[in-house]
Amino acid sequence: MARIGLLLSGCGRYDGTEVHEAVLAVLALDRLGARVEFLAPAAARAETVDHATGQMVEGDTRSVITESARIARGRIRPLSDAETSVLSGLVIPGGQGVVRNLMTGAGEAGRKREADPEVARLVQVLLEQKRPIGTISLAGSLVATILGLPLEEDPFSTPPSEIRVDDARGLVWTPGFLSGDRTADVARGIDAMAAEVVRRASTGLQVLG
Repeated sequence: MARIGLLLSGCGRYDGTEVHEAVLAVLALDRLGARVEFLAPAAARAETVDHATGQMVEGDTRSVITESARIARGRIRPLSDAETSVLSGLVIPGGQGVVRNLMTGAGEAGRKREADPEVARLVQVLLEQKRPIGTISLAGSLVATILGLPLEEDPFSTPPSEIRVDDARGLVWTPGFLSGDRTADVARGIDAMAAEVVRRASTGLQVLG
């Protein structure tokens, strides 16, 4: 059985993980027979946004892992305790939490985009071991940052039902709600991404570096 890590960044698309993308990913992986291992950084969330109004909530600090546990139904472990040796692959849903909580400097003038060190270490170890990594929406920018790659010039041009595969690195990306707002279309893309990740994880496909 493939054991796929699901890296979360909070709960809610404005300041954490995009909940629909996460749930669709869990459903897709479960239907494929994979075991999902929920992970999140045990750190304070950078900002809190009222999802009813879209406005910042001043003075409200929350834990990324505590918020992420809402999606994981409590079955989650700190990223620092992640057992990379048992993970067959990794999936990272999108949401603003990717850039707010898993990265620093994203979109800030004069600051360099950098991934959280624990997140970068997890991704780098899995890539070195030729384990597949699936990303949804903004999570693609996280992996690009870790690898020192340029950001996707036009992520909106890929339909939400499609995927892009980097065979050389074992990366699979689907735009999720970044390029569409129909849940059915987003689900098709996430299903395809999950299927490719599990296929590679299950067969031990060795990608060329």
